[in-house]
Amino acid sequence: MLVSQIKKYSSVSIVGMAKNTGKTTCLNYILSKLNEEKYKVAVTSIGVDGEEKDVLYGTPKPRITIHSGNIFITSEKHFNEKKLDAKIIYTSNQNTPLGRLITAEALSTGQIILSGPSTSELLAEYIDKLKELNVALTLVDGALHRMSLASPSVTDALVLCTGAAYSTNLNQLIKNVKYKCELINIKKANNITLNDNIMRGVWLIDENGIKKLSDSLFTSDIKFEDNGYKNKYIYIAGALTDNFLKELNKARKLDGLSIIVRDFSRIFVASQNYYKFVRKGGRIIVKESANLIAICSNPTSPDGYNYEPEELRYAIETELNLPVYDIMKS
Repeated sequence: MLVSQIKKYSSVSIVGMAKNTGKTTCLNYILSKLNEEKYKVAVTSIGVDGEEKDVLYGTPKPRITIHSGNIFITSEKHFNEKKLDAKIIYTSNQNTPLGRLITAEALSTGQIILSGPSTSELLAEYIDKLKELNVALTLVDGALHRMSLASPSVTDALVLCTGAAYSTNLNQLIKNVKYKCELINIKKANNITLNDNIMRGVWLIDENGIKKLSDSLFTSDIKFEDNGYKNKYIYIAGALTDNFLKELNKARKLDGLSIIVRDFSRIFVASQNYYKFVRKGGRIIVKESANLIAICSNPTSPDGYNYEPEELRYAIETELNLPVYDIMKS
């Protein structure tokens, strides 16, 4: 079961591949089941989530339901708009556009808008603080396209939500989910030591050591000696983009070249460019590997298109060999 899988970790991100793929429904389901077990849980988000209406479609959105005893983190603005009783545990010193961040404990069951820490670094700090409150599990709800919250530097594991709102073409949906999961599951760089103080630029690592190739990601600034790529590594202290990979793909062969990024959330590359790079002999590896534990499928979309629920769930599960849960049926 999904909840028993989640309980193996101290922090889990719930991320959606697009709006209306069932992320909030999934989170509400998990919170409800954990409440039945009297499990000590905290919940927050990166960015703003839990709006009453979807900003794209204008359709009602499922609210985030907090249960008595849950710890939650949100901004002052949304704390004051909560529909439950709560006591404040901690108020941050930092101001955000929505006020200071408030850590509180719910004294009743009700609904809330979550607007937690605005960066993955700050979110990681708050997750550490929550452990001091004897929280067994922290759940993180993400805003649209904020995959950085699922970075392994932030949470221990992640659940990916997808469905009809992402694509009404089943083959295309499966193809895109498979690619996203392939990025999430990229292997860790072994036997490569990288200085954590390297904050920017592009670096070359080979038998001669490490040297900076450029302060930017513009490959026109990078000069490679035309002596092959065997046992060479490019470390990108930032995001890997389509433009960078397109330039590398101009080479006839890339056998033996590895690109290293911090983690999968730093990869912003279209599937055709990624697979072309791999076909030419290149590979992408990460400093920190992620832990995708399950996929949640949502067969409905706000524009009225629906998949047959079991067909969708089974198609994804068969292709990816991962547990897939239809929360709408649970």
